[in-house]
Amino acid sequence: MSSAINDVAPNEPFSAFPIRLVQTSSRVGIVVKLLFIGAAGIVLLTPFAMLAVIAATDPAGFLSIARKPMVAFQLSLALLISVAFVIMPLRQVIATYSRGCTIAITRSAVTVAKRGRSGWRDWQEPLENYSGIAHSIRTSLAGARHELVLVHPDPSKSVPLKLADRTAQSNIDALSRLTGLPEIHARAPGGPRGAHATIRVAHHARQQRYQTTVMQTA
Repeated sequence: MSSAINDVAPNEPFSAFPIRLVQTSSRVGIVVKLLFIGAAGIVLLTPFAMLAVIAATDPAGFLSIARKPMVAFQLSLALLISVAFVIMPLRQVIATYSRGCTIAITRSAVTVAKRGRSGWRDWQEPLENYSGIAHSIRTSLAGARHELVLVHPDPSKSVPLKLADRTAQSNIDALSRLTGLPEIHARAPGGPRGAHATIRVAHHARQQRYQTTVMQTA
């Protein structure tokens, strides 16, 4: 499943069930994308706004241009392409904003409720079917990030738990004791599928740029 970039305090302990995770779209990322789309829209559509001004101030001159079939076709095609270049990324941003995911982990099961374009989709998996907890460090231009993923043999059921600037080993140990699942290293013998699943989930996390909030209750 898709994972998330989270905004959880780095030393947040996993001390009790149930563990609840709420994933929502990153507001900062969406604002940045909207600013880029807005700037691109201004650049692409300003020439057509100028044509509209010309049409309003000098209708005769504009009609003399519009009467030429090839010119009119080229202007119409350019307008459609410009509008498409604005609308397509805008639709993607709206779709990203509408996505969300709620994860609940109890002693017996992992329950996921995922919101997408077609509405909510729920599924549940016994906790005992999971292979373990994977911890990896990812580096990028933004710096190093520590990722925790609850790994399942089926990568689509691997669940992101945390992504932070740092993660204490004591938190990983506490989560392992709580769930009864071992820590899985990225290249541990006998666990390549789980490790690769972790890498895929973590990579998708940075692309989706979600924020995850972990809430725990006794």
